Amino acid sequence: MYVAVCDDQLNELDNLSRLLEFWQEQQNITLRYKTFRSAVELLHVAQKERFTLYLMDVMMPGMDGITATAKIRESSNVPVILLTAK
Repeated sequence: MYVAVCDDQLNELDNLSRLLEFWQEQQNITLRYKTFRSAVELLHVAQKERFTLYLMDVMMPGMDGITATAKIRESSNVPVILLTAK
């Protein structure tokens, strides 16, 4: 599994990374992930790399997660999980 994690807040990226690492250990599987601080950056990399899951913050400056998800859907049917912090 190759996961793209996108959130503009560094502390949220750190939290999600820790959760992915914990889940990987608990499931005894190999998991790769790459973190992004902007949807534009993620979309640029996604043109070259094949992610199997996207974890996407909804509210980000510039391009938000909803718009980025629509762009992902133009070329892929990979699952996208939209997240938001309170």
